[in-house]
Amino acid sequence: MSMVSPPSMPTSYAADAGCHPVAEQLCTRGVAYDVLDAELAGQVAAALDGATAFFDAADALPPPVRDALRQRQADGRAALFTGFRLPGEEYAQVYDRPDLMQSFSIMAADRERLPAPVWDYLQRHPYVNRLFAIRDALIARAAATLRELAALLGADRDQAVDPVDLTRHTFLQVNSYRPALFERRYRRSGDTPLAQRTFLQDPHEDGQFLTWAAANDWGLVGRSRDGRSRDLEPIPPSASRLLVMPSLPFTYYTGGPAGGGVPPFEHAVLREVDGRTVENRSSLICFVNPNVCRPLRPLVATDENRNLSIPLLVNEAQWRFGLPRYEAPERVAADAVARRHTIRLVDRLYGSGKA
Repeated sequence: MSMVSPPSMPTSYAADAGCHPVAEQLCTRGVAYDVLDAELAGQVAAALDGATAFFDAADALPPPVRDALRQRQADGRAALFTGFRLPGEEYAQVYDRPDLMQSFSIMAADRERLPAPVWDYLQRHPYVNRLFAIRDALIARAAATLRELAALLGADRDQAVDPVDLTRHTFLQVNSYRPALFERRYRRSGDTPLAQRTFLQDPHEDGQFLTWAAANDWGLVGRSRDGRSRDLEPIPPSASRLLVMPSLPFTYYTGGPAGGGVPPFEHAVLREVDGRTVENRSSLICFVNPNVCRPLRPLVATDENRNLSIPLLVNEAQWRFGLPRYEAPERVAADAVARRHTIRLVDRLYGSGKA
């Protein structure tokens, strides 16, 4: 996998990366690196290197498969994540300032939502089959991290820590940043020409649960929202050391902002790095989420999360970022009190959101 030279800006996120367990890094730094074994790192590198060709070949897929995988473009509110999104259809902050990327995602819950031949085809497709393998491996690593975190934060609890089912609603996404292509073909509005964009993707926290991220080029910058710094610092690209980022739902799972919860990690993708325009950048993102159809108690109980439904918070928070809900709200595990308090919190945190 080819890498460009690092920027001249120093980055604190490169220091001691991966020297401690992911759970410990999250608790002490608010962000973590997960160092992969050589085999998994090779799979991630191959997925990054093959992303451009995969997107360019999308039109050559069998028509029934191609059409099924584009359903998620037609209705952003449908609970269907598996498939393609064209450049300009996702946006981190403002509808008229869309992310300058195209993406492809896979999620296990969509096996029952897609025609069986389409799902079978995806599992046979060499590139997508690799994505399935990476997703499964990262789910296993995330489950281990949550067990480690429970030992760190939940050791004094009188009751057992709930196991977290990560299989159904965790999804893997590959992104291709080719903003010049976007500018020529897909620009949504004349109000935001490419030359005036500071970011390919505006500053945001993911609104998921935990995020594992890899990239093949510089451009990602980030900061913890714990008040220690407001500077966006560059994140080294890597296929072998994956960045692990917590979100606001994860903050409430671990105690809440005032209760010592792990703060969300805000991040963005720059348009230029040290005067060099970022083009042909690929990233691989695993959004690790609990099964929102099953109850999940907060890992650390506080006044801030006592009446919340963590599954409902996960389901609703990312929807406010313009993505589909994982499930219809009535399918999410929450009693009436928790549902009311959680919706109020989502409204307070995200307002009407970007939906």
